[in-house]
Amino acid sequence: MAAGKGTRMAPLTPGLAKPLLEVAGRSLLHRMLDGLAGAGVARVVVVTHHLAKDVEKAAKGWRGQAGAGMKVVCVEQGAPKGTGHAVAAGAAKVEGDALVVMGDCLVDAATLATLAKSKGFTLAARKVADPTRYGALKVEGRTLKALAEKTPKPPSDLVNTGLYHVPAEALEMAGTLKPSPRGELEFTDVVNAWAKKGQAKWIPAKGWLDVGAPWDLLTAQEAVLAGEMGFRLDGAKVGGPGVVEEGVQVRGRLYAEEGATVKSGVYIEGDVWVGKGARIGPNAYLRGPLHIGAKCHVGASTEVKNSILFAGANAPHLNYVGDSILGPGVNLGAGAKVANLKVTPGTVQATGPGGKLDTGRVKFGVCLGPDVKVGINASLNPGTLVGAGALIGAGQVVSGWIAPGARQL
Repeated sequence: MAAGKGTRMAPLTPGLAKPLLEVAGRSLLHRMLDGLAGAGVARVVVVTHHLAKDVEKAAKGWRGQAGAGMKVVCVEQGAPKGTGHAVAAGAAKVEGDALVVMGDCLVDAATLATLAKSKGFTLAARKVADPTRYGALKVEGRTLKALAEKTPKPPSDLVNTGLYHVPAEALEMAGTLKPSPRGELEFTDVVNAWAKKGQAKWIPAKGWLDVGAPWDLLTAQEAVLAGEMGFRLDGAKVGGPGVVEEGVQVRGRLYAEEGATVKSGVYIEGDVWVGKGARIGPNAYLRGPLHIGAKCHVGASTEVKNSILFAGANAPHLNYVGDSILGPGVNLGAGAKVANLKVTPGTVQATGPGGKLDTGRVKFGVCLGPDVKVGINASLNPGTLVGAGALIGAGQVVSGWIAPGARQL
């Protein structure tokens, strides 16, 4: 399931398909395909709609270490009419039972393997602190009795992860759904129909992370980067085909991809991954977990902490970037800085195009969409979200939501 617009991921997603957003240098879609291959799946149908050509190209370009023979095909959903409509579009390309999974979340491969081995209608569920944000489960033991969508009084703290083992009969039911009160064809109606018959069960979803808002990318990176570094470095502190000059101080772990250069005087704490062709330093301070994408430039006297820099993002001179996401092609002028901690107590509130959202994080800086340009000595307050192509002028102090293409001078 990779058709949605990912509107809560603004300002990243108007021009980037949500399943193609990266965590520790690998897209959410490819990570899901990795897990399915590891679970022994032989064939995957990727349902597309928003930026369908981009998603299809990425899906067909997938190459995994495990199960390299897994076949990946794509199908266009057409005019989106809800999750049930999307499932029906994919079901038309399969025979028999199937797994139905979201292409924009993280989950342990072991959970996918358990689903693949399950019999009958099976849903993967996870306990969360705030079940009102999700579809919550009413259960008896391992039997699913009902699924309640985003209610203020959820029946439990177990929530639906959108990961299922679905019998062929239930897949066929997705093609016969009637519109819900919201006017959509809801796959959850199929779930409840099977629960009502007493023929649905649930399993725990290990390692599941909902990646629904920009700051969730940071949480996801915190969860997976250490393992990625451990696999790549195999016990070493520094590795990769990139160039690490003498005088680089590593007090954590550093992996530098092909063509990357980490110059003398750079000081590293925690896990730091530097992408292809990126330039770091001299005399920069990097604090992991941190992923710096391909062809990025982090320059002299710049500090970057617990952040994600997409390909081509630059923080080249006297910058501070903390707990933030810089989209592709972002450029920070000399002395431009991000504030990631409020002077008042509590978690950071971010204002997006749909209103104010609680990040749930005491420290969160900014999310800058693709090709945002920030002038010299500008200051960006905690929770600032800036749409693609916006321009923030020299010396500006900005907060809240800056619309795509806006000029704040």
